[in-house]
Amino acid sequence: MQGNDHLFPYDSQREDLATIGGVNFTPRETDILSCIVSVRSTKKISCLLSISPYTVDSHICNIKLKLRVNSKEGIIDFIEQSQTLSLIRKHYVHLSIHAAFENCLRKIAKEKKATKQICLILYGENQEQQDILRLQLSDHLKKAGIDAKFKNKKNNNYENTKELKNKVQTLLILLEVGGQEKIPKELFPLEYINFSEHQNYYFFVCAILKKLLYPLDFRNHFQKFSQQAAGLEKTLSELPFSRANKILEKIKKNVQNKKMKFLKNKKWYLGFVIFSILPWMCILPSFKGNQEVQQFQKHLDLEIEEQKGVLIRSDLPIPVHAVLLERSEELIQISEKLKGAGAIETIALVGAGGIGKTILSRQYARRQKAQVIWEINAETPESLKSSFEDLAQLLAITEKDQRILVGFQDIKGSKEREKKLIQFVKHHLKAQSTWLLIYDNVEKFQNIQPYFPQNVEIWGEGKVIITTRNSHIQNNKYVNSIIQIKELTSPQKLTLFMKIATNGNPSHFTKLQEEEEEAKQFLEKIPSFPLDVSLAAYYLKTTNISYDLFLENLNKNKNSFQNTQEKILKEAGDYIKTRYGIITLSLQNLINTHKDFSNLLLFLSLLDSQHIPRSLLDTYQNDIHIMDDFIFDLKKYSFITNDSLSASSRGLTFSIHRSTQEIILNYLIKLLDLENNHDSLQMIAKSLEKYTVERIEKEDLLKLRLLVRHCEMFLSHRNLLTKKMKSSLIVELGGIYLSLGNYEKAKQLLEGALTPANQKNVPYLSKARALSYLGNVYGDMGKYEKAQSALEQSLLIYKKSVPEHSTGIARTLASLGNVHRDIGNYRKSRDFLEKSVLIYHKNPSNNPLGEAWASACLGIVYTILGEYEKAKNLLEQSLLAYKKYPSKNGVGVAWVLAHLGDVHGQLGEHEKAKALLEQSIILYEEHFPEGHIKMGWALSTLGEAYRALGEYEKAKDALEQSLKIYKKHLSENQVVIAGILVYLGAVHKDLEEYEKAKMLLEQSLLLYTQHFPQDHNEIAWALAHLGDIHRVMGQYEEAKALLEKSLLMYRKFFTKDHVEVVWATNCLKKVFQELGEHGGAQKEKF
Repeated sequence: MQGNDHLFPYDSQREDLATIGGVNFTPRETDILSCIVSVRSTKKISCLLSISPYTVDSHICNIKLKLRVNSKEGIIDFIEQSQTLSLIRKHYVHLSIHAAFENCLRKIAKEKKATKQICLILYGENQEQQDILRLQLSDHLKKAGIDAKFKNKKNNNYENTKELKNKVQTLLILLEVGGQEKIPKELFPLEYINFSEHQNYYFFVCAILKKLLYPLDFRNHFQKFSQQAAGLEKTLSELPFSRANKILEKIKKNVQNKKMKFLKNKKWYLGFVIFSILPWMCILPSFKGNQEVQQFQKHLDLEIEEQKGVLIRSDLPIPVHAVLLERSEELIQISEKLKGAGAIETIALVGAGGIGKTILSRQYARRQKAQVIWEINAETPESLKSSFEDLAQLLAITEKDQRILVGFQDIKGSKEREKKLIQFVKHHLKAQSTWLLIYDNVEKFQNIQPYFPQNVEIWGEGKVIITTRNSHIQNNKYVNSIIQIKELTSPQKLTLFMKIATNGNPSHFTKLQEEEEEAKQFLEKIPSFPLDVSLAAYYLKTTNISYDLFLENLNKNKNSFQNTQEKILKEAGDYIKTRYGIITLSLQNLINTHKDFSNLLLFLSLLDSQHIPRSLLDTYQNDIHIMDDFIFDLKKYSFITNDSLSASSRGLTFSIHRSTQEIILNYLIKLLDLENNHDSLQMIAKSLEKYTVERIEKEDLLKLRLLVRHCEMFLSHRNLLTKKMKSSLIVELGGIYLSLGNYEKAKQLLEGALTPANQKNVPYLSKARALSYLGNVYGDMGKYEKAQSALEQSLLIYKKSVPEHSTGIARTLASLGNVHRDIGNYRKSRDFLEKSVLIYHKNPSNNPLGEAWASACLGIVYTILGEYEKAKNLLEQSLLAYKKYPSKNGVGVAWVLAHLGDVHGQLGEHEKAKALLEQSIILYEEHFPEGHIKMGWALSTLGEAYRALGEYEKAKDALEQSLKIYKKHLSENQVVIAGILVYLGAVHKDLEEYEKAKMLLEQSLLLYTQHFPQDHNEIAWALAHLGDIHRVMGQYEEAKALLEKSLLMYRKFFTKDHVEVVWATNCLKKVFQELGEHGGAQKEKF
């Protein structure tokens, strides 16, 4: 670099290369062309020109459109045929020298001390280009860490600059001066530097830095740059000066020949030299009447006119077609939402990070023909502002616009500068016929609101796409509609995975069916996000590891694995964030928001990811405002998967992505040191246990169904939970299964918790509840002795541990009453149940449904004892209590209705009984799947009501359904089945199918005798019906024996006016009548 020969030669080269082969190129496109010819990658070009890879790709796309070629090879072919190859290569060399120079400045800034250095730049009047020039010199000095102050020479007042003399390392920069004695006295004794004494701009800047940064020595950086530039220059052949270089030479000679004196006419000329980043800018002081400058300006104006027809397009990089997943359904949705005209149409693409929102917005944008298509990076305030500045630069086609933009830099207030910039963009967008703006990665709408098009009168007609994780955007009045971007389907996952794995030729992968099936099984274990699927494919392709090893690494989630993933992402494209990185960054923000959020996040990460009850977390965090904020932030970061909190029969619930939940837990295990610190886990386990107990006591079956998965998932984290945490929760899980009618599962869990080895880990009151639950399980399964024993043990523990009026005691007393009822000890059953109701009545606020349940149980006993009015009153009171909570206790209402129907049936009010029982069945069907065990008893009672009304086929159908249900859930020798067989035998008798009836009743009697003592009233009931069958079959002696035996047993339980006793007596009287007519026997009196 000798003399000034190579002072900004690429500017002149840009001018010479502005038109190649009849095709016009912008200055930046010329730079890109030189890099393509030099076989540089997008990343290398990005670094060399200090622009983003997206911008590089956008320029390359525009070049291809101009040349009508499809590849970089086509571009190179065009250049080679145009006879400009040599000049293009020289242009690349000069760009490389400039990049090396700026890199040198950055290294100096990094190593220099924090001391503040200042330089004063004085510039002359009548220089139209100097706004841009001083801005560029300031930029270069700033890169080296130097603060530049500007002063216009036409203002002769230098009083404000006197303070600079007291600053350290202050330097005056002059373009041409005769010596130190000619510096105005106001600026004396500032040290100065004269451009005319230096070979070229680069050495001039180096001289400035040497003076300002003394005594620091950066000669090694200068020397390295000089050597690098010299090496690059060797690749150049001699090239004549272009018109621009010649103009610059003449300007410099004019500067040296003017002989302007500082003090003589007070029109001294001070200036500066700058290396311009704008294509047509260089060292250009403005002198009146300079014809060369006017010619140069004319050339620039012509170039601007040529650019006016060029479309402005942002970088819209997407994967190449070979590895791009076409999501046509979503693209059609976007098109439909944005098809309006005459206004500003705005949609938001909402979804979790890595779900493909940005790619979809770019795919849509690439298909549009708007004059301006621009993507705005809204992730941070800085990136948002930078994106708008880039757009403004491209919209500034004319020199006037460019001067306006440069003038914005002189505005001191950042808010005012920002306002002017936005106003500039608004004005220029309105001048376009159509435009499309993409606001990418918006966290909160208020962050982009100043930059957001709202009024068509100000911004003009256009379309806006917002990509965000924040689903609250749907509430914004400026957003017309949202599109919730869903996870990939299984076929989509396989297609994307195979495209990447095979470089776009999936047929290579599917030659073996076994390989495809193996891939499908692998992908089932991968989150259904495009980012996760793509990353897995690239990782496997790069490292050649097995599916199993990848999944193992994924589960362990070590830092080394995360680092490797990020490296692979960088190589595969411009996206460098893994979903783990996206989620953990959001977690940090959430945790910093409130001190309680870390434990709330831990709570939901230990549960099942689907249908988490809001009320469950409320049990842990009882401050409703904190919970509201927590849910709000979960939605803000798209942790919640459903569109909103689901207010349904389940109550308020929400769900999160399973893979997101796993990442949250892994992150918190490390952050909270959960393997050693159990305090948070202990509090959460207690809250879950407390919530479960409350739901069981309130018979909230809808919530209990949800809690099954949540408790099971919580218990699956064995490595984090202590034995006591697990044992207590296992007991409550057994209680849930009992409430849901899954007796076998409940029995398995509860018996396991109460084994000698495990009992020591079960807290005392948990043991009492476990025994109470288990007693009820045994009772419902017909194992009455075991039931009685377990409940008596539970009652003993309660009495030793809690006050005598506690609800635990009340519930256990009621359960014991039910067992004694089933055994046939009706009076004992009544006593237990009356005590239970009394305790509940004294504590109504503790468990209002507990009293309703115990009262209904007592009503059932009164029904059996024949005290129907008492039974009816108790059951009606119970029904009123249950109906206060219909959404939660529809099953309780159904249960009471069935028993109330039974009472009316016993009273002979069969139509009323039928109506109540049919209502009961409808409610059961609403809350349980078909064939649930809870429906069995109601169906059998309804069958009896139909029989009493003479609707025998309906009765038979209902009873057969009931029998089928019980046989499905219980073994065929269970005692409850015996009662169904009695009812069914009676129906067959009414249908005159006597042999069938007799067989069913004999089976019933056999089951009863296997489970009950020989004098049990249920056996008496079966004997009476069997005796009546023998009667109608003419087997009077057998009938007499069976009926007499039945009545003898009934007398131990009931009075002679009990309905069952009356019915059996009447049957026996009919037998005596038949025997009197045929055998002369005398009727016995009963």
